[in-house]
Amino acid sequence: MLNLVLDTLLPGDEALHAPPASSIDFAAYQQRFGIEQQVADFLQGLSDLAQQHHAQRFEALDMEQRLKLVDALRRQDLRLFTSVVTHCLRAYYSSERVLRGLPSGAVPPFPEGNPMPEDDWSLLEPVYLRGPIDRPVDTPLK
Repeated sequence: MLNLVLDTLLPGDEALHAPPASSIDFAAYQQRFGIEQQVADFLQGLSDLAQQHHAQRFEALDMEQRLKLVDALRRQDLRLFTSVVTHCLRAYYSSERVLRGLPSGAVPPFPEGNPMPEDDWSLLEPVYLRGPIDRPVDTPLK
């Protein structure tokens, strides 16, 4: 069920060469960061909601139903949801396999990573020409 939940959260995108989240070793990540119980509680919560709302196992539901249940779990236990989803995102975006597939690569966006286009500073010229709009501190209010 864990891989299905991961793929529900991060299904991947072939056009971006981003693999689905089930392709990463999330089990090792869980163990490394000691979040096995949180993940187990998250999965149990989704299983319980699937039974309550659909009288089916989570695995039998389609993507739209699974996403609605994930959202329902978010409303039910925001702390658990935030913690587990944050770990899922961290595990996914720190995976070498994922980083190799993304067009930005594994370098920081700046200052010496991906090139940034030069800004057009002339856009600020009207603001500069307007002059200062603050008042001196020693000026009393009227």
